[in-house]
Amino acid sequence: MSYFERRKSIRVDLDVIINYDMGSSAKTKNICEQGMCIIIDKNYMQGKYLKIILKLSGLSKILIIGNVAWSRHVESGNYEIGIEFWHIEEQDRKTIRDYITSQISKGVEHAYTDSEWKSAIYESNAVKSIV
Repeated sequence: MSYFERRKSIRVDLDVIINYDMGSSAKTKNICEQGMCIIIDKNYMQGKYLKIILKLSGLSKILIIGNVAWSRHVESGNYEIGIEFWHIEEQDRKTIRDYITSQISKGVEHAYTDSEWKSAIYESNAVKSIV
């Protein structure tokens, strides 16, 4: 079963800067309870683990150990990297869930189900699993 088939939650656009691997930073694209998409200037192999610090507006920092699930090259030499949350405290996962719910209740324009996200990715013909 692929990473896309396992996801069962709603994701929302998220535009914040995260810190990862002790000093590097990246911009987020979207988030769900199980993972996030980030935009960075280098590619990572599928299976690579990253230590991520996420700070959502008005909330405490969330420490995440994430696993690179997929990667694709995008404009300007950057990469979109799909991160599957491998280790996250349950309270932090709840914080993310509550954040997503609050964004949806505010009428955020880009909330979508995983099947909609999957269709958009596959239609772009750009997702490449790095093996």
